[in-house]
Amino acid sequence: MTRVRLVIASPSDVAPERDAVEKISGELNHLLGRANDFTIDVYRWETDSGPGFHAEGPQGKIDHDLGIADCDIMVAIFWTKFGSPILKKSETGTEHEINRAFERWRKTNKKPQILVYFKTAAMEWDLIDGTQIDRVKKFKSEFQPGGRYQEGKYSTFGNIEEFKDKLQQHLPEHLPKGLQLPPPLPGGFDIEGYRTSFGYEPKWDLANIGAAQAPGDAPVSLALEDIYQELRIADKLDPKELSLGVGWSPGLRQTVKTLLTVRCKFIADSLDQDGKNAKLRHC
Repeated sequence: MTRVRLVIASPSDVAPERDAVEKISGELNHLLGRANDFTIDVYRWETDSGPGFHAEGPQGKIDHDLGIADCDIMVAIFWTKFGSPILKKSETGTEHEINRAFERWRKTNKKPQILVYFKTAAMEWDLIDGTQIDRVKKFKSEFQPGGRYQEGKYSTFGNIEEFKDKLQQHLPEHLPKGLQLPPPLPGGFDIEGYRTSFGYEPKWDLANIGAAQAPGDAPVSLALEDIYQELRIADKLDPKELSLGVGWSPGLRQTVKTLLTVRCKFIADSLDQDGKNAKLRHC
């Protein structure tokens, strides 16, 4: 099994986002890891670095415990704080961790992949430290041409839900290649029935559209008239990328979640007022 070492680097003001990184990593392990023989091991100083001494001070102990020099992915998050200087250096702990990962990336030009996010949400003025904000801004400016991190690109987000959405999109791009989705069931569409019912040729290659079900669900029988309206909605989508989710069950929710995680286009089909939009939002 391939073990993907992910380290979270951030100051203390983005605790919900730090928790979200661990939660999403766990979901990816459940949805994709088992089928693709990998697991994401998340390391964060709160849970993976214990007490002790180190010649380079507390940060040296954290570096060793989290395996920053050997990580495969680093997720770095900033908002209004930049952190406190570490022993004998002007760098903050978070900055030091990023720089250590960055120097290794420069040597290998391969890993670790460093995903940097800046939170743009407003904060109450009396809680803001101007010096800290200035350091965050300066660090962000280093991604511009001529800056220390000019080879890199960062992302921004406004709230925790947007951060989750972006991380669910970005993280799979840096996992082992060739990820496999659970195979869809054949839909069994009748081309002749389509011609008879609607009087013209279908616009899509219906053979590429399958019914995605959760393991253990009862077999699904798809009637052409039941899916025709949904196919029209999918007019601008590539049929080769479509799967048809029919019905809802606790197990199917996991299948849909997998499709969303790897950004696979699909159609959600169920009765009117059955809560399709609400269910997709909570997947």
